[in-house]
Formats: sequence, C-alpha cells, structure tokens
Amino acid sequence: MSGTTGKTSSRWTVHHEERVEVPATVDGIRAALTADERQLFDKELGGATVETVAEVLRHWVLEVASEPEDEEVFTRLKDEDRGATRAATRLLRS
Repeated sequence: MSGTTGKTSSRWTVHHEERVEVPATVDGIRAALTADERQLFDKELGGATVETVAEVLRHWVLEVASEPEDEEVFTRLKDEDRGATRAATRLLRS
C-alpha cells in the first residue's frame, strides 16, 4: 500500500510495519542524497533512456528509504531474481 501526501512532492510506503515518507520528484530524491550519492544519481539519471529512467528513479527512492540492514535483503532478492531469470531462459531455449 502506498499513497501521496500534499501536492505529490512525496509519497509514502510501509517499511518494517512503519509508514515511511519518500520523495516523489527528481528534485526531492536529489535533495535527500549525500553529495557523493547526488553525483552518482545525476550521472545515472543523465545516462538513462526513456525506457530505463523509471528504473533508475525507483532504485534511488529505495536508496533514500532503505536502512543499512536492508541491503542484505535487497542483495538476496536480486540474486534470487537472477536465478529465476536464468532458469526461465533455459526453459524457453529447450
């Protein structure tokens, strides 16, 4: 479940059973980042295509909303996703 607040300058989602506000604009995401993160964000956003820009923004919203212990969960889920993708590709090829 998620929603918007105000004039949609932020969104909310539930994280660890708590409501968490996350930015809903490029400027909001950028403002929530450290200087180093902002440089990387700008580089990734500048290199994004029309097809990948939403993925780049989603990634950075998760960066803003996540806590250090979440990284282990994200890594595990990405690994599981890669494994499922490889298995599906093998099935399609056979």
